[in-house]
Amino acid sequence: MKYPRVLVFLAGAFLCGFAGTSHGQTCDGNLLADGDFEGVNAWSQSSSSSFFIINGISSAHSGTTVAWMGGSGSSDTWTLSQDAIIGTDYYADLVFFMKVSGLLSGDRLDVYVDDDILYTIDSTITGYDDWNYVAIDVGGYTDGLAHTVKFMGTLTGSVYIDDVCLTTS
Repeated sequence: MKYPRVLVFLAGAFLCGFAGTSHGQTCDGNLLADGDFEGVNAWSQSSSSSFFIINGISSAHSGTTVAWMGGSGSSDTWTLSQDAIIGTDYYADLVFFMKVSGLLSGDRLDVYVDDDILYTIDSTITGYDDWNYVAIDVGGYTDGLAHTVKFMGTLTGSVYIDDVCLTTS
């Protein structure tokens, strides 16, 4: 498997790949359903404190709904996942917008494809107090099979995820 490359940009600098809709941001050819969390909820979500992850409580990157993990005042475990078939094209990217708030030592959220951790958010991350664009190369999974995209971790502080897109080319 190839090692993933990760690119991070300020949200204001991201201009390609997303087109506006009445619900916010979408992306052409998204292999994930409801990547903007505005429509039919296709995501599996769980938290050890029984809070809903996908909600309209916090300000979203686009639209009115966001995936909000953490912020319950105690260290809880959060999981958000969805299965998608990744085609046999050579290139594949998982992209999303993210912001964080109040992460404490020991807070950690990992981004997975299947059981492989491709990106980690923890208390050492800086510069994410506003929406940032994250892109992860997932070309190593272009085999025409179903794979699980998952955000999972233990958090006291808050991590917000919005406009998740998985595409191939």
